[in-house]
Amino acid sequence: MIRNTIIVISIGAFLLFALAMNNQSGSNVVAQAQSVRSAIESAWKPLPPAPTSTAFPAVGDDAAGIPKVETVSDSAPASQQATVPTPPAPSPAPPPPINGYQIVDASDLFVGTRKYFDKNILLQKMHCYYADVDDYRCAAGASVYLTVFTTAVQPASAREWIEKNCDQLKRAMISDKCLFNPQFVYGANDVEDDIVSGFQQRKVIRPPEGVTMIPSKKISEGRSK
Repeated sequence: MIRNTIIVISIGAFLLFALAMNNQSGSNVVAQAQSVRSAIESAWKPLPPAPTSTAFPAVGDDAAGIPKVETVSDSAPASQQATVPTPPAPSPAPPPPINGYQIVDASDLFVGTRKYFDKNILLQKMHCYYADVDDYRCAAGASVYLTVFTTAVQPASAREWIEKNCDQLKRAMISDKCLFNPQFVYGANDVEDDIVSGFQQRKVIRPPEGVTMIPSKKISEGRSK
């Protein structure tokens, strides 16, 4: 609209100027007026529109519907930096078998009884005593309520020693003469739990093949090999 108005005014001004000069014919005036119009339209031709930007909006521009992304630089405080959890250290491997059996601590056997099913194990320094006819028992002591019940003790010399010197519970629990190292094998059907005085849980193991008392000297010799 504005462009057309300016063109009309320009042409009218040119015609008036030409007539006032009175030295040109009417056809020449009209031809020059058309030339003026073409020149004005060419000069007035608008520039092409600028190309639309296809750049993505900046990260974090909530108005564009893009979620804000936060990054933590290396210079950020330690509390803001991501940390990778350190895996726990693996449990120490059990000691290798000595002379065909594995030495196990009584407290470990109390907690992980199933771990030693059908394995040849040895318990050190158990308090063993002669409870009754064909009834021999070895207790771990006050540290843990673990007891081994058996009807057979090997060798015969160890069985005779227990019957002669460790025939009372109180004596067996305080005398070094009644400390033995029973070696045996047990399975899932040979373990039971009960409650003793003071509402303490006790674990009882009944080796079906009995126990073999291993002298401490023999254990030390096996370790030194």
